[in-house]
Amino acid sequence: MKKRKRPSLLVCVTGQYDCGRLIHAGSEIAIQNNYDLKVLCVLKPVKNYSILGSEFEYLHRTATSLHSDLMILFNDDAPKAAAQYAKKVGAKQLVTGMHDGRLDGFIFKFQEYAPNISITMISKENVITKLKASYEHVGEYYGV
Repeated sequence: MKKRKRPSLLVCVTGQYDCGRLIHAGSEIAIQNNYDLKVLCVLKPVKNYSILGSEFEYLHRTATSLHSDLMILFNDDAPKAAAQYAKKVGAKQLVTGMHDGRLDGFIFKFQEYAPNISITMISKENVITKLKASYEHVGEYYGV
């Protein structure tokens, strides 16, 4: 008999120390919803990533301390790569930082590629904004 795989929550991070807060918040949301926690960073292919070494080490330690890992993908189309990975891991929800205000930015493009995955954006002040699959907007405070 095949064991049924739990759905997951995907946290998308950039190579910055500040993204540790997103991993922690994603972990709490994943626990509340009985989801597996997945952490992803999509980078544009360049010749030298060594300048980001300590940031990635920190994010990897943060993810592993919360029973996840840090997947790094190299791709010029971050929203598309993230949506493909989200589908692969059975993600029901995406957690990320706040959008940059552009309609062609990461979050709206991700939603186009993966319309059935809800998105939770967390500001640096820990204010949550949720975009459900229907683009319904809900705001609330998340005290991390």
